[in-house]
Amino acid sequence: MQSSLFFIQELNLSKAKVTEVAVEPEAPTKNEVVSAIAKVEDPRKGFKYFISAEPEIQPWSISFGEGISVRGLWDSVQERIVFRCPDELAERFSRHHHVAVGRLVELVN
Repeated sequence: MQSSLFFIQELNLSKAKVTEVAVEPEAPTKNEVVSAIAKVEDPRKGFKYFISAEPEIQPWSISFGEGISVRGLWDSVQERIVFRCPDELAERFSRHHHVAVGRLVELVN
């Protein structure tokens, strides 16, 4: 059995010529771009959004049921509170007092 070191020495790689060729990657076709965009799932899918009707001074959480709560977060300008509620809880959330009196309104896409 020959060692791999002996085999490499016999090839004498020091005299081998190496040529490099730069290959430009092909630009993606329009169909490839469209299919890639279609594969990206909408982050809003599966959720309903509620927002405070008036500016608020601090965010809060809304609790309903046993151990179920939805945390409110600031909007981008820290003026109103946004609640991201899963679809399966949206009906219960929409019956909450703050939604019923108009303090929170559902965002419609």
